[in-house]
This record gives sequence, C-alpha cells and structure tokens, in this order.
Amino acid sequence: MKEILRTESVTRSFPVAGGDFLALKGISVTVPEDTLTILKGRSGSGKTTLLNIIGALDAPTSGTVIFDGHDISKATDKEREVLRRHEIGYIFQSVALIPVMNAYENVEYALRLADYKGDYRERVMECLKLVGLSKRATHMPQELSGGEQQRVAIARAIAHKPKIIFADEPTGELDSATSLQVIAIFKELIEKEGITFVMTTHDTKLMGYGDVVYEIQDGEIINTEYHGAAMSEETKNVDKASLEASDIRDSVISQELRDSFMQAYAKNTQGELEDQLGDNVMILCENLVKIYKTKETEVLALQGLELKVEKGEFIAIIGSSGSGK
Repeated sequence: MKEILRTESVTRSFPVAGGDFLALKGISVTVPEDTLTILKGRSGSGKTTLLNIIGALDAPTSGTVIFDGHDISKATDKEREVLRRHEIGYIFQSVALIPVMNAYENVEYALRLADYKGDYRERVMECLKLVGLSKRATHMPQELSGGEQQRVAIARAIAHKPKIIFADEPTGELDSATSLQVIAIFKELIEKEGITFVMTTHDTKLMGYGDVVYEIQDGEIINTEYHGAAMSEETKNVDKASLEASDIRDSVISQELRDSFMQAYAKNTQGELEDQLGDNVMILCENLVKIYKTKETEVLALQGLELKVEKGEFIAIIGSSGSGK
C-alpha cells in the first residue's frame, strides 16, 4: 500500500529548568494512503507532540518527516503555512468553530483560507451532506449538539479537499455512541473522498477501527498493530450498518426505535415496580428513556437506562460531556 507520510528517527525536545525535556525519542512511523491511522497513548505520552510535527504545526528537533514524497522537516514557517492551507486538514477536540458563524459559514471560511477555485456553495453543501448536516446549514454552533458541532468541524476540515486530515482527540468530549458515529464518518470519507486520517486517542474502544495503530509511551513507539484490509472492510460494513440503524444522517430518531423504547418503558407498571422495591431500595429506574424535541429533530438522550440505588450507598455517575449523565 502506498504511503503518504513517513517519519524517520524523529525527536523533539523542549527547554525546561535544568536542561531539556525529550518528548519524542527517535519516532519512526509510516502512514499508508487512504487509511485511518491511530496514535494511541495516555495523556503526556507524546502523541499530540508527534501529531503537531507530522501535521506541519511544529518542526522536529532532529529526524526526518516525509510528506507526499517531500521532506518537510526542514521547511520554513511560510512553507509549512502553505502546506497546511492546501494539503492538510485539522480536527480538534475543542471543535474550534467560529461562534459568530453558522455551520455553512464555518465550512465556507475554510475554502476562503485555502483560496479554493471551485464553486463555494456547491462544495460547502456537499461537505455538510457528507456528514449528515445539510439541514443544519443555517444553525449557529450553540444551536447544535456536541456531536453535530464535531461533524461541522469535519466538514470544514475536508472542504478544501486535503490529502490528509489530522484529528487530535476528536472524540474526547463525546459520548461513546457519538464517538463511533464520528469514526464511521471518517471511514466513509476515506472511501468516498480518498482522504487519509491520522487521529490521536486514548479510548481503547476505538482501536479496532484503525487500519494501523501505533501505541506511544514516554515518547517512544512501544507497539504497532496492522489490522489489514480484511478487517478494515469489515469495519466499514459495521460502520454503515451502525449509521443506518442510528439514523445519524438526519439526527432523527426513527419511529420504530422510539416505539420500541416506549413499549419497553410501558411494561413497567406501578405494581411491577413496587414488587421489585425492597425496604433498602431508594431509587429504581428501568428502561428509562428521555427524548428532547426541537423544531426540526428529536434527540434520544437516555436509551433504556437501568439504575438501582440502595440505602447507605455512595453512587458516582461518570461520563464524558454529552453522555447523558
């Protein structure tokens, strides 16, 4: 498989009190074209530092970075800026949408920065459609859910047709279901747009979706996994089925799904619940469903939740932003 990016013995050091801190220690990785490559590691492992270097946001202290056949490790600031504008896209954990611009304008702004030569409106709407947000074009960022904001950020990143997109913890602030939806979009864009994705994450549930997974610890690659074409194709099929089942395209809950949750919820009559409540049970939730309605859509916030709290217990409910906690 053709490579689009390669590093050779890359190091990066930062000056600190008493000497230099070596954040990367001779990193050598290869990113195949039209794949999803994952940089896995805990906070402080060096994965974001590596992403910044291969994404032309920073330069290595030593070593070589080859992008699309060209050595960019010694590129000037101006040369890296041109590369970022035309050949590279970025997706950040914090989304970084411009709050005074709606979804359409955020995506269009990326085209202006890249001096895109095609039809702006056609390309913007094409990108929003690819991420299932063509009906949200006029919505402001604060009117979108966290998952929808991240999908606008994806549309913005692909708008100028870059060769590669770097995503730094793009699912870090999303719940698990929305995280899988974002990965599903990545995989579909690889197939339809021919874009290569490199992302960092510490979410172990996402590792199986990468074609190549590099594990970084203390600035060194300690493990490499190659999942192969067969597993990648299987993952694509799973992703597509997930998209269809969850109806991510319009972010609307299907009538069938809604009815199934409502029927399950209705089974718990007052009498049945009382039978399950003992003297020690303070709170009992079964098949709990919560749907928020807006003018154009419905959001399923809780999906068949079950919870029991007994006397004397200390209960901690944990989850990322948007998880439903």
